[in-house]
Amino acid sequence: MRTARLALSVVMLTAFTSGCCNGDERDTQVAAMSSAGSEFTEYSNSLEMGIKYAIDDYESNVHLTVQALEYKQPYTSLLNGELYDVEEMKVWATVRIKLCNLRGSTFSVDQSVWSLSYVDGIVTEPIGLTGPDGPQPEYPRGDPLKAGRCASGLITYSVRSDERPARLLYSPQGIQPIEWIIPRV
Repeated sequence: MRTARLALSVVMLTAFTSGCCNGDERDTQVAAMSSAGSEFTEYSNSLEMGIKYAIDDYESNVHLTVQALEYKQPYTSLLNGELYDVEEMKVWATVRIKLCNLRGSTFSVDQSVWSLSYVDGIVTEPIGLTGPDGPQPEYPRGDPLKAGRCASGLITYSVRSDERPARLLYSPQGIQPIEWIIPRV
């Protein structure tokens, strides 16, 4: 298991995405993390939904931006309606994600590094719902992402109908989790 040596440089900047990833998301603020030869220090502030997070890991030649664009609860599908488990009072929820490989090495993108965290400490993993019954477009699962390309889509979760998670966590191997705040309704 590789532990990246990263220095955290979290600065809110005015930024525009260059060449890789155009879209309608809010590109006005970026939180940045770059490697500079010192140990990673924990980033304790959660980002607001829509804020793009830049990671430059020079040691691994990985340069990417990751963005949680939207959280939706309940997610209503035409086939399943809103409440899918009446006894447990569970509903579907989705998160719209966009990740861009700006330059450098090809790496895999996957739903498994994303989770939801509640105030009481409970963590919910993606359910891996696939196919035409699930939310579309679906975020990739284990697909390679070449430099200059982006991956975008929805990740589905099974959540409590009476409570919203507090945070969305992005936890790839080698870095501390990056958090976005789930907005209250």
